[in-house]
Amino acid sequence: MMKTAYIHSDLYASYNLGPRHPLQQSRLIDICETLRNQGAFDTNLVLMEPSPCSESDVLSVHDEEYIQIIKRASQGETGIPLSRYGLGPGDTPAFAGMWENGLLYCGGSKLCASLVADGKFKRAISFAGGLHHAHYDHASGFCILSDIAIAIKTLKGSGYKRVLYVDIDVHHGDGVEALFRSDPDVMTLSFHESGAWLFPGTGNVQDRGSKSAEESVWNVPFAPNTGGDVWCSTVSDVTNHLMDRFSPDAIVLQLGADALEEDPLGHLVMTRWEWLQTVDTLLRLFGDKPVIILGGGGYCRAAVVDVWSRVALLAAGHPWQNGLEFGRSVSSTDALDFHRSTMLYLQEKRGLQF
Repeated sequence: MMKTAYIHSDLYASYNLGPRHPLQQSRLIDICETLRNQGAFDTNLVLMEPSPCSESDVLSVHDEEYIQIIKRASQGETGIPLSRYGLGPGDTPAFAGMWENGLLYCGGSKLCASLVADGKFKRAISFAGGLHHAHYDHASGFCILSDIAIAIKTLKGSGYKRVLYVDIDVHHGDGVEALFRSDPDVMTLSFHESGAWLFPGTGNVQDRGSKSAEESVWNVPFAPNTGGDVWCSTVSDVTNHLMDRFSPDAIVLQLGADALEEDPLGHLVMTRWEWLQTVDTLLRLFGDKPVIILGGGGYCRAAVVDVWSRVALLAAGHPWQNGLEFGRSVSSTDALDFHRSTMLYLQEKRGLQF
């Protein structure tokens, strides 16, 4: 069994974008309670409290001017040009305590990296993390600070030279890609609904890293109404090929659960069974390499609580399929045509052979 750390604090729920906002981090309390009620926490799934990361951790991945704006807004200061930094009414409103909460959820992801780096655990989970739209100098898409970038930097600083970042959120992981597109030792691999139909409007299959790091960026977009008949095998096959090609020392896995058919924001139609089977396949592909598992999107609360609870069980080697309803989904004709075009490009232009 893989000894797994589960990082949680009820204070994660203070990431408060408003009572009607799609992202409600109180879901994390529900997940922890579900696992606790199942008696899941034991020597293989160890519950741990995070500590805030340092300001220097944040400054290693973000612009200092942007950080000062966050701190001022966090204290309730008015008259700040928030919209210039991606904050304000709409997707990512400023809120009291946002700086302190940001340090805490970034600290949770950093703790995951530290725990796997020192060999105490092979896997570590913090579902408060995975905020993949945060950019160097601005917030975006519900995301303010890049906990993911801090986790990757921590791994690299601990001797893990090559880090693979895999993102299965329905939205393109644009912030992480932008932060590492010039680093040949970090590969970002995002499976998402195409930006032609969904925020943030990026993540084309043709995109590559900067000139010195072209292999650092890989995007696999899907059309609306893509089902598990193509999504599941594509996620596992492309990841498998790039694992062989890149030979990472550690993996960061973002598990946004908004590719599920119940999700109100995305347009992919995976069943919970298909999505979880794919996560199981990914963890098997990663073998005994250190893996950090983070959260992300997911806006059907019941579905997120269910699948992320099961992911924790799965990661720790516990039974996870009890009560899980079998279900398969089928892609539309238009989705299949879009997918064929994507795969043809990956084969002909980027050398992936299937």
